[in-house]
Order: sequence, then structure tokens, then C-alpha cells
Amino acid sequence: MGKIIVFLGPVGVGKSTTIKTLKTYLDTVNVKTHTFFIKAFHGPSFVLWYIVLSIVTRRRRTKLQNVAPWYLLGRYHPKLGEGLTKISLLLDTFIAIPVKVLVLKLLSKCKLVILCEECVLGGVIDYLYSFRRNKSVLAYVSMEILLSLYYSLRADTIVYLFATTEDLKNRWHSRGYGDPQLPYVIYQQISFLVFQKYEKSQIFAIDTSGKRPKDVLLDLSRLLRLLSLHK
Repeated sequence: MGKIIVFLGPVGVGKSTTIKTLKTYLDTVNVKTHTFFIKAFHGPSFVLWYIVLSIVTRRRRTKLQNVAPWYLLGRYHPKLGEGLTKISLLLDTFIAIPVKVLVLKLLSKCKLVILCEECVLGGVIDYLYSFRRNKSVLAYVSMEILLSLYYSLRADTIVYLFATTEDLKNRWHSRGYGDPQLPYVIYQQISFLVFQKYEKSQIFAIDTSGKRPKDVLLDLSRLLRLLSLHK
């Protein structure tokens, strides 16, 4: 059986970079790895948002090419963004995320260390935030389904990455992500603390503020020892 290590945290905190660094290290010690992600607003949803954004703006994104289309439409066309969010929830709940979960379960049958970005929980928190002021039967039923999918996976380990507000602001600015949406980041952190109480997986919380990828890898050394991945 393989091991599933899930990486959670706000945008720009270093999830993708940490996964790449960890994978590179594990490859050097002959540990078979596979990278994966299960995110909300991706797959069919992302295509939908991108097409609508292209139609609305009537041009390709240039200066804001790194900014998520749901952020732009949600900010400048809130009614349209609200409607697309509902469609995305349906696409993610009944198509994209269930398929991803099935693939991840199949991969976990192999002798692999699977480094998964966000998994289902990140998507659940995204949608909880999106529907926090507009609770509906659709949102409630979808959350129940997504949570059941998440708990059916049962990751071996969860790595929660966080950073200071100032550090996140700097990263978003340097990467052209736009506004770091601090209310969402705070909501995400509080939500994770709540979910943590019901988690049976081993959890590591790592502060990435001002750290290079190699520094974060050093923080993960305890995780590597516990998983018996060191030579």
C-alpha cells in the first residue's frame, strides 16, 4: 500500500514548491513518488470560468494572467461570478472531484508516496467560504458529498503550510496574483483548525515565512523519519 501526504495552505504559501522540493529529494533516495492534486474550480470548472472571462473581457488576459478567473469575475461581475460558482460546485461535486478521488485511491494501492496538493479538504473550505452568506440546499448537499469523499481517502499525513500576512502579501505581489484576499486566508486558517479536531491523520504545521524551499525541507525531516523514508 502507498502513503498519501496531503499539503494544505493558502495560495502563495509554497505548496507546489514544497512538493517539488520534497519529490526531488525522495527521488535521490530511491523512494517512488507521484504528485497529484484535487482542487476546487479546476478541470471542467476552470475551462468554464476561463471561457466566460475571455468573452466578458473580449481579450486574452495579459497583465493579470496569473490571477484566477473566479477571482476576477467574482470581484468585477459578482452576479455572474455567483452563478458560475454554483455551476462549478455541481461540476466539482459530481464529476471532477469524484474522478480525482477514484484515481487517487487506485494510486494508493501501489507502493508509492503520493504527494497531493490540497486534496478535497481545500475545495470544501473554498466552497464553504463562497457560500458563507448564501446557504442553500445545493451547497449543503454538495458539502456533505465532498466531505464524504474526503474522509473516504484518509490521508496518512497532512502538512499544513502557513505564513505571516506580510509574507503572503509580498508573495502575491511578486507573482502578480493580485489582492491576497486576507479575509479568505483567515477563514481558511480557522476552518482548518476546526477540521483538525476531527482528523485522524498525522498533522504537521510548518511556517514558511521567509524560508527557502531547502529550509522547509529541513522542517519536514521529522516527517521523513516518521515515515521511514530516510536511508
